[in-house]
Amino acid sequence: MWGFLPISLYNKSIYYNEYENAWRIKDMIDIIDFMKNNKSKILLCFDILDNNMKYTSYQWAYKVDYLKSETDNCLMSYEQAMLFVVEFINNHGEEFFLTPFVHSLKWCIENNIP
Repeated sequence: MWGFLPISLYNKSIYYNEYENAWRIKDMIDIIDFMKNNKSKILLCFDILDNNMKYTSYQWAYKVDYLKSETDNCLMSYEQAMLFVVEFINNHGEEFFLTPFVHSLKWCIENNIP
């Protein structure tokens, strides 16, 4: 799922389980910036883990706009995710990890993602 990332960003991830990788919240800013410049996938959601890699009650999700293009959905998801990440860091600090989930608009349509 993350093959589109440069190896330098991918290598910052921590294998969390067979379905998820986790990145330090501050590294997510670089990932979002890369994705914004490449418009490769829609950033659909992420859960937030604490410093002990345990799920917290915090999460973020993007609502796909099926009337918009894939590029527009990509850009809107990155902008909304970046706002959330920056605000979260400002309010809670950097000692957290994110488990992001990304995919294409086609996959969202085929899987009936809201």
